[in-house]
Amino acid sequence: PAWVAAAAVTVLSLGIATEGRSLPFDPFDDQAMPEVPDLGTSTADVPAPQLHLPATTPEHNRAYQLASTEGFYDLVNGRASTNPSTVLDLIDAMATFPDAASVQRLQQWGVRTVVIHTALVPGTPQATAVERPIAGLPLRRYELPGLVLYEVSSNASSGPSERSGAGGRSGPD
Repeated sequence: PAWVAAAAVTVLSLGIATEGRSLPFDPFDDQAMPEVPDLGTSTADVPAPQLHLPATTPEHNRAYQLASTEGFYDLVNGRASTNPSTVLDLIDAMATFPDAASVQRLQQWGVRTVVIHTALVPGTPQATAVERPIAGLPLRRYELPGLVLYEVSSNASSGPSERSGAGGRSGPD
């Protein structure tokens, strides 16, 4: 019968027209936009590659990866679904940061800045990192709102490097 062919064409046409649409189908495109979390202070002008800590949960790393899209700076631990063992080993080595062994590991990786998100550190290996001394280490420590940054270099001094453009407040050694 002719009506079967017409029905089949109609169903196929609707299938083709709606292919690729998000479900549930909304012909008026009234879907609410998801709420985007506040990512806090930007680190786009801070020397890269950067390592953001703590990095103990996928949520941390996904937030850092999302934040890195402002300027698309190089990020060591910006990952979504995969967990490369080399990156996991580096993050595990940061449990004692800042100390000579962890800083040496950062230098081997070519990390220029370690960014510690102070609101996220309670209960993580970095909970006391900002209180640890850096005297004698090739680090510069300074603060931006909600962050403590450590620039990894060959000469220890206080405050951001001139190239960082961060202009943060210098912290004590």
